[in-house]
Amino acid sequence: MGNLQLVDYLMFFFAFWFVAALTYHYGLGRGLESGGILAIEGTGGYLIARNYVDTYERFCKSITLCILLISVCSVPCLYEMLTGTNFFGRESLTEMRLGLHRAHGPFVHAIALGIFGGSVFSICVLLTKSMDPVSRWIVRVAVLSTALSSVSTGALVDALLQIQLLIWAAVFTRHPSKWKLLFVVLMVLYICVDIASNRTPIRVFFDYLTLNPATGYYRQNTWDYGMREVMRHPFLGIGFEDWKRPSWMVASSIDNFWLVLAIQNGLPSALSLLIASVVMIMRVLKADQRFGFQPIRQCWAISFTALMVAGVTVHFWGPMLVYFCFLLGSGAALLANLQMDRPLIVLIKN
Repeated sequence: MGNLQLVDYLMFFFAFWFVAALTYHYGLGRGLESGGILAIEGTGGYLIARNYVDTYERFCKSITLCILLISVCSVPCLYEMLTGTNFFGRESLTEMRLGLHRAHGPFVHAIALGIFGGSVFSICVLLTKSMDPVSRWIVRVAVLSTALSSVSTGALVDALLQIQLLIWAAVFTRHPSKWKLLFVVLMVLYICVDIASNRTPIRVFFDYLTLNPATGYYRQNTWDYGMREVMRHPFLGIGFEDWKRPSWMVASSIDNFWLVLAIQNGLPSALSLLIASVVMIMRVLKADQRFGFQPIRQCWAISFTALMVAGVTVHFWGPMLVYFCFLLGSGAALLANLQMDRPLIVLIKN
């Protein structure tokens, strides 16, 4: 693992606050049991990546394994989306959206399939670049189709944002401050939407990035009432208790990873993980200035940024939380002076 970095300390604080908040609400026994398990799920994935995905070679091989697993799932998941028949021993689907079944694949929920399927698309684009054209597009389409077969807003946001960021990077490939420029453009757009619309930019986001208008409206109210709950309990949250909302909002679940963290465990928990994620992205992008440009760093930053944004529309729990923190920890492998990027087909042979 080497010398401890700021991100490491933030992750340790994230785990500590998780346990401390639940201990405050439920006592030492349940706090250590429930909080400890959740803390291990989060920091466990991160620490595994920090200790074992510590070189460029191991990073590429771990992502290659993800790409292969996603590609293998593509055909069964597409069939499941069209027919509702699951090939992985799970019950047939009844939930539909846009006239399509929401494929689960080998996961417990369609959201998990969509997030995993689309999470490394930009890295897949890079690693398949040196393959022959037919193989290249077969792998890319397979990865993208697996994500979209979940018919999930989170997967759609994740995939579309990566595609848009890849296009931005290609258009401004020679511009040294392209990401700072993008940040300025987004801030200007945010201000323009805030001025021109009678809705807040957050409401506009939910309106246009949900597959179901009714779902978008519900997400808007979830955000509004969820943030009120956060403001009432900003430091230690409310634990696993039910959050206050109008009686017509029957569902207690919240499709927003960052909001769930803040409501359950307080702002320190959510902010520590958010800051750790942003710091890692900034360090990886800044490494290009120190060691010379490497496309793999840029593609990891694009993939992980998209995953963070997708967290506004879905909740990461269980294996999804482990996977999120694993990708975060794997970013540390890209902070050293790396060799040239190697194509996916070479990594498979090795």
